[in-house]
Amino acid sequence: MTSKNALPSRVPFSATPPGETPEISAWAQHIVWTDRMLSTLLENKVRGGKWHTLIDKVYAPSNLYTAACKVTEKTKAAGVDGQSCEAFAEHLFVETRKLSEEIRTQSYRPSAVRRVDIPKLGRPTETRPLGIPTVRDRVVQKAIVSVIEPILDHQFHERSFGFRHGRGAHDALRIVEQKLQEGYVYVVDADLKGYFDDSERRLDEIAQRAYFGYPASSVDTEVSGSKDHGRTARVDTHCWCSARSCSFTGVVESVPQPTGSYDG
Repeated sequence: MTSKNALPSRVPFSATPPGETPEISAWAQHIVWTDRMLSTLLENKVRGGKWHTLIDKVYAPSNLYTAACKVTEKTKAAGVDGQSCEAFAEHLFVETRKLSEEIRTQSYRPSAVRRVDIPKLGRPTETRPLGIPTVRDRVVQKAIVSVIEPILDHQFHERSFGFRHGRGAHDALRIVEQKLQEGYVYVVDADLKGYFDDSERRLDEIAQRAYFGYPASSVDTEVSGSKDHGRTARVDTHCWCSARSCSFTGVVESVPQPTGSYDG
């Protein structure tokens, strides 16, 4: 009989064979990224380290159509315009053509983001704000991610695992366990508080790598709902970005074991 105080047996993460991390060329959207573009990216041959005039890749009908298919395959809440994913999907071709023309003629403007407060996991008395864009804005965001994700992913550290293709938390834990076995004993757990609160700074960082050729004028996007109704947020129309594509979880080099014994 096993004692109730006994620790359960643990299978080390190193016992799980790591999957092959896919190259960027394996997951980049080929309707956007040609072989020549990928070669230029991966061989670091971009002049000045910055991509220029990418907006035509964003408003390409095939890119927007593919993005719309991905967005509408999941049933999610509607934005401030009340249009559901199902309603958008019923007129997918017409809607994406309309978006393409609006972006091409520089008449596209994002709608207000509907805000709702949802309970925090494990903290039922606390809530966190959730912004719900319209379906058409989500489609544009997804189309932009298809263009800029390979550019940004190529800049990430090899030990950045969060929200990246073929990488996950188990890969990070595998590195931690590897370092423990090598004699490193200190683990630093750090969280960047409010990293995405300063959206203008994040956009400026992205703009250093990619320029869309869209006017750099700003538009005011209203955050609708809850106590922030009527508040406006500055949005630079030359560079939209999905925050999810830019966030990361990484493992930095560990601190070596100090001199002396360690009973671990």
